[in-house]
Amino acid sequence: MREDRYRMGFHLMPPQGWLNDPNGLCRFGGEYHVFFQYAPGWPRCGQKCWGHYISADLVNWRFAGTALRPDRDFDRDGVYSGSALVGREPEGRQNMRIYYTGNVKLDGDHDYVDSGREANVIYTESADGIHFSEKQLLLTHEDYPPDYTCHVRDPKVFFENGSYYMVLGGRKRGGVSRQRKDYGAVLLYRSADGMKWELNREITTPEPFGYMWECPDLFSMAQQTVLSFCPQGLKAELYRFQNTDQSGYVRLDGETVNTANFTEWDMGFEFYAPQTFEDEQGRRLLIGWTGLPDTPYENPTGECGWLHCLTVPRELTRGDGGILQNPAAELQQLREDGQTYTGDSAAMNTGDFSFWLQTERIETDRFQISMGDHLFLKYENKVFTWEFPDGKTEAEDWGRGRRIRRMKLEKLTDIQVLCDHSVLELFVNGGSRAMCGRFYPEVLKDGCTIRIQGCGSRAVTHFWHMKAMEVREDETLIGNRGSTD
Repeated sequence: MREDRYRMGFHLMPPQGWLNDPNGLCRFGGEYHVFFQYAPGWPRCGQKCWGHYISADLVNWRFAGTALRPDRDFDRDGVYSGSALVGREPEGRQNMRIYYTGNVKLDGDHDYVDSGREANVIYTESADGIHFSEKQLLLTHEDYPPDYTCHVRDPKVFFENGSYYMVLGGRKRGGVSRQRKDYGAVLLYRSADGMKWELNREITTPEPFGYMWECPDLFSMAQQTVLSFCPQGLKAELYRFQNTDQSGYVRLDGETVNTANFTEWDMGFEFYAPQTFEDEQGRRLLIGWTGLPDTPYENPTGECGWLHCLTVPRELTRGDGGILQNPAAELQQLREDGQTYTGDSAAMNTGDFSFWLQTERIETDRFQISMGDHLFLKYENKVFTWEFPDGKTEAEDWGRGRRIRRMKLEKLTDIQVLCDHSVLELFVNGGSRAMCGRFYPEVLKDGCTIRIQGCGSRAVTHFWHMKAMEVREDETLIGNRGSTD
């Protein structure tokens, strides 16, 4: 599997098995901790645990094995998504607090929406980021408002003005008529100690905006409150909501979400369940899942025993029109063999599909980047598209049946393309828009030519090959955890 040509060099992925939502993102003890939804036994066993990666610098990583497993009655069917909160104890030492959803599916004749499912908020903590205390049950379905279904999950906890706060994603019943329309909503809880919680308020919309809101995240940026969430069930449009499930944010003012201000985090083929955190430098970083709950194609890496990856860490900053996303600066350490081109066009060659391309000073209204005849990034008529042509054979169809994603842009001034073997991340106009997705190229004997056309006479293009991150399995930690579970 490690020789699989679709394995990435600078994106985190599972050693084997299934990966989805990033969880418990934090900076603790001088290191970054990235937990994630993990089914190491997939496809034989799909039970969800938390996998664990650790890094001091975002480019050298240790896989620390399975951090949390479903081993209690209140999480017996899965350690589902959650968050980490880092604080200091009275004696001055750091402490990592973990909150997650313990999933339980009851036997019997249930629809698992209105009956048959328990979504419990579970707590555990760690003094070293590796070993965790006895799990504690904090909230059950009885603690949620009675007009909510069994789908309340994904706690994100933060500390502000002397109090702990927790947001939970929820599905609110829309009635029992044949036209039932459930509401997505967020429940905000407050606590004095992070253990005993009381409902503070509900955040939702006057009319349904999706039937369920997953993976909520509430944070402040440039003196504004931002609510990030994943609404399920939105109707697809030509330039919005093009995937089966969406992820985006709104500027929050009060308890009602103005959906006209909902901005998608990413307009590509696969992006979901992002989570943000603040590091000790004061940066707010975002990591998302390069996947979807219902991927609309057969992912060829499944034949090799693994599925999905995370996005690169993205630094969030405030821009004039919203939040800007750009690759964390640490990733620039992986760039090598830099080349610079000036003018309207350029051509480069890649043998392993691992590169960072950046074009600035674009001043035209028609622009294109092509990778052979199989992948096109185009800008014309004020629309940016990422397109896979329909190949006659599977080897020619790098999109595996997926065809096009679009986003409106009044103008295009610059673009960054991060290509990592089988995943592409795009950042345009200073990071005001982003696109992420998987692609599955065939290895070509003479490499693949990347062509840039129509960027204008003043344009400057930089091209770097990308080294792989160092990612190793920490046998000491993996073995330690295995002996204590």
